[in-house]
Amino acid sequence: MAEQLYKIGKVSELTGLSVERLRMWEQRHEIRPTKKVNRIRFYDDDQLTKLTLIKELIDQGFSIGELKDLSVNELKPLLGRPTKFHQDSELSIVLVGDTWNFEDSKSSSRYDLSARFLTLESYWDWATNEPHVNYDALVLLITSLNVEKVDEMTSALDVPVFVVYKYASESDLELAREASVYVAKMQDTNWQSMIDVIFDHVVTEDDSYTEYRSFDDEQLEHLRRCKTNERVEPEDFVEIIYRQRAMIDHLSRTTDSAVDIAVVEAVKTAENSMERALQSIADKHQLLV
Repeated sequence: MAEQLYKIGKVSELTGLSVERLRMWEQRHEIRPTKKVNRIRFYDDDQLTKLTLIKELIDQGFSIGELKDLSVNELKPLLGRPTKFHQDSELSIVLVGDTWNFEDSKSSSRYDLSARFLTLESYWDWATNEPHVNYDALVLLITSLNVEKVDEMTSALDVPVFVVYKYASESDLELAREASVYVAKMQDTNWQSMIDVIFDHVVTEDDSYTEYRSFDDEQLEHLRRCKTNERVEPEDFVEIIYRQRAMIDHLSRTTDSAVDIAVVEAVKTAENSMERALQSIADKHQLLV
């Protein structure tokens, strides 16, 4: 009997893990598909089972770092077991730098600070000596944006890094964009905004824009010419969706701060909602049969 194989899109559908997250895990955690044919990824039944368990355990509070090297038989007993770092919060953060009264002292059940360090050097000593400690994100508070130093000390990490700086040059910001480093100017953001940004990229990573796209260009062009004799026609929704997609593409290329990231996410949410509305109209009037 031929081996059952699944394309990455089908694995995403069956497991609830986004395509983007599966690709990221392949690069960062070596959770690789069974094989690739012309860049198309194929997963087998064992991988599908393991990924399904990992998704359930991450929803339960475990991190991918804790799970990636475990077998299916090792993963199953963890279901329903309390986790070490995520029992009372959704997000575990390590904070590096002088807080400058930036960190909000109010407690929140949304996240916990696993560790604090005054300098990158002290953090690096800890990270290299305590590699088993898992956390979801690293936040750096720095006076001058030195991208080369940040990249040198964080490039080996498998967690996202968010940098809040006081001063930077245009060349510093350009280097940050090229290195895909998330940066925000101290004067333009605050602690709660930063937490929201981290949640958008870590906790709600599966709610990605591409996963919610209901229509391809051919379907949109078909719906553009359909008439329903209602107050708002499909054509009106199609025009808005095209504009939103163009805006998202443009903003995504120029994003360099927490504020920009928040704007992109807001437009993505709006575009997703517009597609759902168009889908409802298409279903009601049977426009895609």
